[in-house]
Amino acid sequence: MTVKKKLTPEELKKILKTREYLWRYRGAVMEKEDAETRLAKFEAKYKTARSQQETGMPTSHDSEHDLSDYFSGRDELIEFFTEKQADCMGIEVDIHMRLDAIEGKDSKETAEMRLVVRYRYIDGLQWWQAAKKLHVSVRTAQYLEQKAALLFPLPEWFE
Repeated sequence: MTVKKKLTPEELKKILKTREYLWRYRGAVMEKEDAETRLAKFEAKYKTARSQQETGMPTSHDSEHDLSDYFSGRDELIEFFTEKQADCMGIEVDIHMRLDAIEGKDSKETAEMRLVVRYRYIDGLQWWQAAKKLHVSVRTAQYLEQKAALLFPLPEWFE
């Protein structure tokens, strides 16, 4: 059994900073999902049964107006959604590259540290779910996450 030493204030600060960096991804995912939902609601609003032509193209509810408002609004939402999707992918790729730089005392520990971070921050699992997937206790999963956070290389601009 490994004896777990008390963390120093510097180590605690590093762990908290790493967690803050990793939680950026969950925030980006939530923003992307919100943009996706707004785009779907916008599309549904303009695709009601009474506003459909035989071609399936949405038409204006008022014959005096063309569909320029619809298309400009749709284009803005698509652009917003695309930006949020690109943000998510960029952050996720960055996290995976940084996770690959983590090295533990052995390959099993290294793999477990990387996986617990992926499960927790990329997949958004609860502690008990991540622990179950790793076949360890919740406390062991939290310990592995702390070790990974200490070894996680933060970008200079974030420190």
